[in-house]
Amino acid sequence: MFIKTADKKDKNTGKVYHYYKLCENYRIGNKIRHRTIHILGKLDEIQSDKGKKMLADRIEHYLSGG
Repeated sequence: MFIKTADKKDKNTGKVYHYYKLCENYRIGNKIRHRTIHILGKLDEIQSDKGKKMLADRIEHYLSGG
């Protein structure tokens, strides 16, 4: 699992917002795809890739019953 960033632009102000999604990889034949598990919304407190990885690992641990 990993955290994916999706950028959304406000049509009125032009400001770009960053939303985060919890995703997983899966394979169809020889192609790798991403599946969104949950939309996390805006996570302004987490800005580094390391922080996103830690959050994804913690959620995966929680979902696996740990």
